[in-house]
Amino acid sequence: MKIGYAHISGLRSIYLAACVIIFIAGLTTYSVKSYQQSQAVRQLQYQDIEPARAYILTLHVIHVDAKGARKITAIDVQEVDAEGNWVVKRTFVGRPGEIRTEVKEHNFSRTDTRGNQITRTTPPAKDTELFRNTRSKEFLRNHQNLQGTETIAGLEVYKLRAPEVEGEWLEQAFSPKTGYIPLKFIHHRADGTELVIEAVKVEFK
Repeated sequence: MKIGYAHISGLRSIYLAACVIIFIAGLTTYSVKSYQQSQAVRQLQYQDIEPARAYILTLHVIHVDAKGARKITAIDVQEVDAEGNWVVKRTFVGRPGEIRTEVKEHNFSRTDTRGNQITRTTPPAKDTELFRNTRSKEFLRNHQNLQGTETIAGLEVYKLRAPEVEGEWLEQAFSPKTGYIPLKFIHHRADGTELVIEAVKVEFK
């Protein structure tokens, strides 16, 4: 789940652009698994699940240096349907006038014409639980990794942080209104720099 982000350059940046969404999904899966283990004695059924909705996110990809200076290095536009499938278009911004884009797609629950599940990044049971629980305030506010709440793009979010390892940590912020797609992602590195991906706009369809 570890990712790094510097100013868009070289193979390291290309690797990050290709993998950042996979790592975001990975931290969510880790968080849900941690909670399941801590609650293994009983099976919780959350009664406050928000309805799944389609929406479009606009997110800023930000590099933060060790002194706290922030620089936007890319802009994501992510379309999510009510079943959790998404497509994201990332526009990289470099030197003045230099812009390039990439498109990534993730099929969360889509099926083929015979009703079979197609390519997935996690097992079906894990996907189902993740998709449901992140739309519950009760689940999020009682999560063992909860760091607090804040407001992002007009929505209240719950911040979940993975345990620190050698000076590095990852944090994601979820809103029950938007479910398993985090509205904010932070990778804090041991050298004090950070990668931040934060929603600046949410449009429900």
